[in-house]
Amino acid sequence: MTFTRRRSYITYAYTLENNNLQRVTNKKDLGVLFQENLKFDQHIDIITKSASRNLGLILRHSKFFFDYDTIVTLYTALVRSKLEYACVIWAPTSDFLIKKIEKVQSDFSRVLQWILS
Repeated sequence: MTFTRRRSYITYAYTLENNNLQRVTNKKDLGVLFQENLKFDQHIDIITKSASRNLGLILRHSKFFFDYDTIVTLYTALVRSKLEYACVIWAPTSDFLIKKIEKVQSDFSRVLQWILS
């Protein structure tokens, strides 16, 4: 993988101990999916889907507990931790990606208000 923002670049054949290394377009490292164009669209898709699944899990089981602190603790542990992990590295700059992340957060706020009312 060659990291660049250019549309065209020179591709090199990298070798390690006389073995050619396979070229990939994205690579996951420490839980963050890096793309060769230095965008994190795919990573944000993955984490928002995972956070939405975890939010659905909390909401399906919220009928068993109505305590505000319990629901918020579960949200913080299972959803927000997914959305905020390594965000210093992949922080979105486009409005579309920011809204995608904020949608999960607003879904929780809306449903929390409904559960506790």
